[in-house]
Amino acid sequence: MRQYEPIWNRLKLDHTASIQAPVHLHLRIIKAVKKEKTKDQGWKLLVSEKNLAFKLHREIEGETITFSFIEIATKIELKDL
Repeated sequence: MRQYEPIWNRLKLDHTASIQAPVHLHLRIIKAVKKEKTKDQGWKLLVSEKNLAFKLHREIEGETITFSFIEIATKIELKDL
C-alpha cells in the first residue's frame, strides 16, 4: 500500500478525510492525495458511469488538513431527464 493511499481510501468511502501533520508537510500531502485521485482509474470509471464528477477540495486549519469532494456539473443526457 502506498503511503497516502489510506487517506484517499477514507475520502472515497466517507467523502471527507482529515489528517494532522506539521505545516511544512502540508503541500506534500495535498500533492500526494491529488496524485492518488489521478491514479485511481477504477474510481473515475465508477463515478463517470453515474454521470458524476468530483473536484478535490481542501481546508487547512492550523495543522489539520480536511479533504472533501465538491460535486461538479457533468453533461446531462436526454435519458437523465
